[in-house]
Amino acid sequence: MKKYELTNETINHGGQTLYRIKSLRNFSDVKDGQLGGYVQREENLSQSGNSWIYNEAMVYEKARVEEDAKVCDCAIVYGEATISKEAVVRRNAKVYESALVTDYSKICERAKVFGSTRLTGDTVVTDDAQVLGLSKLVNVIVKDNSVININGEVLNEVQGTFTGYAQIESVNDFIVIYMNLNGVSKYTFFRSKDGEVYVHTLGEHAHKLEKLVKGLEAEHGKLPTEMANLVNLINKYFEK
Repeated sequence: MKKYELTNETINHGGQTLYRIKSLRNFSDVKDGQLGGYVQREENLSQSGNSWIYNEAMVYEKARVEEDAKVCDCAIVYGEATISKEAVVRRNAKVYESALVTDYSKICERAKVFGSTRLTGDTVVTDDAQVLGLSKLVNVIVKDNSVININGEVLNEVQGTFTGYAQIESVNDFIVIYMNLNGVSKYTFFRSKDGEVYVHTLGEHAHKLEKLVKGLEAEHGKLPTEMANLVNLINKYFEK
């Protein structure tokens, strides 16, 4: 039995006629008779599983929402993009071209995911961040105004969180250091759009490395030896 049908309520979006959907039975958090978002054709939303398009969200062209995935709020999915498993696209996020968002990944706020990107695991892309190209992310957090455009390489949870204005185009644009310093065990250093090196630690916002160094010097009179060694290592790395 089909779980939804196309109604006669339509909107025109970019020259495309989209149809509001209506559920035909209860499933997941969707009730029989509940109106959903908009699709161009039935192929945009699977008739099986618990996948659903909510609110004013739109899915069109050859894009597909399947399994238990959700597209909510005013999100837009189009091109040949696929949202699958338990992935969620919400707010004003956009997923397009041939991007794949799967597993438990979440695309939120005004984020954009496009190109041939593959997002898996618990990856989160939010705020005004963009992930594009052939980037492959696994359990990575990308937020603020960060841009990830890594072709043919995989970022995973080891690389952690990219925040601030990160501009990641190759593995040479970041490095992760594990060491116990001031109670922090993991540091992610990365290049930003302004050419500066930033550092991010768990639970903190990203800071310019130069600013962090000056703050520690002012606090301690001079840079602690372990931090001085770390800064020298990072500066040499980003000289590449």
